[in-house]
Amino acid sequence: MSVKNDFPSLASLAAQAFLANPQGALQSYRDSKYDSYTETVKHVTEFDVARMQSDLAKLDLPQNIFIYTSGSDGKLEKANRNESPVELLIICDAETKPEVTKRVEEFVAQDAIKIDHRVEWKDLSKETLVVCNITNVVCPSRFMHNLPLHGSEMQRGELTLKFVNELQSMTTSNRRKFIDKFIKVHTKQMNDVISGADTRDVNLSTGELSYSGMGRKATKYPLLRPVQYKLDLVLVDAIRTKKLQPEEYATLLLKMPRTVPEQIDYMAEKKLLPKLTPDDIRDLKAAYKLGLFYFQTAQHVISADKDSNPITFVVPDKAELSKAFADTQRILNKM
Repeated sequence: MSVKNDFPSLASLAAQAFLANPQGALQSYRDSKYDSYTETVKHVTEFDVARMQSDLAKLDLPQNIFIYTSGSDGKLEKANRNESPVELLIICDAETKPEVTKRVEEFVAQDAIKIDHRVEWKDLSKETLVVCNITNVVCPSRFMHNLPLHGSEMQRGELTLKFVNELQSMTTSNRRKFIDKFIKVHTKQMNDVISGADTRDVNLSTGELSYSGMGRKATKYPLLRPVQYKLDLVLVDAIRTKKLQPEEYATLLLKMPRTVPEQIDYMAEKKLLPKLTPDDIRDLKAAYKLGLFYFQTAQHVISADKDSNPITFVVPDKAELSKAFADTQRILNKM
């Protein structure tokens, strides 16, 4: 006869201890600076990605398909796969898909890796890299931040060139759809947090952050997303000017660093952020690192203690949090 274990797990106890004294729990991380945290998350994501690449290599998949991930994995900032499963995107023609579908489905079903079951399949004879097939929305960011899991560098180079050509021929209407769906929405969220009109996820007057997994996302939507998508729009618009050859833009994307702070430095070096001063660059990176730290802290706590949903905690320095939002708003308005 099985006996129910009502004792809380160590993870749950740790989460409860954090919620009882978040300022004390966070202070040691703050003392070591947020860039140390960002670098650690980068290496953890690289490790997990290498494991996925190795596991996929064992499936003996055809060489004419290309599998990649995107989002926080593509940016090397995935800290919690329970809260944010890996996305898989597969470029595969109609003739090859039946041959590999079962193997892919079995791979996705592995609990150890935490993969989003909504795999995005693309047949480029009739579909594009710019549009997400799952949601049918224009989102260049998905391929822009691709991280290959199966396929050759030659394939990636050819696909990147195709992506550049798609951007250069993209209609003004589709560009507007990207702006309306992603940039305007998240910029409004940022502005509403700063004005105090929206205090659900972030309350700057009290320093409170709230996270529930499916609804409340702490700093993810009002701080991280506006930066990510505005940078992507700058790249899209630069490519659409056609001042360089398509191959040169493809090289620009292929050589771009993966993490957002490094991407900011890279774009500044390439003269893609001409209105920003060195201080702006520093402040934007600092704000992003702070936002990433608090967002992922909330992810870890709720993952460890599902009973505390939503979680709410007060940051140690609400002035620092307010400055990150104000700096981001000011700098993005200059871009």
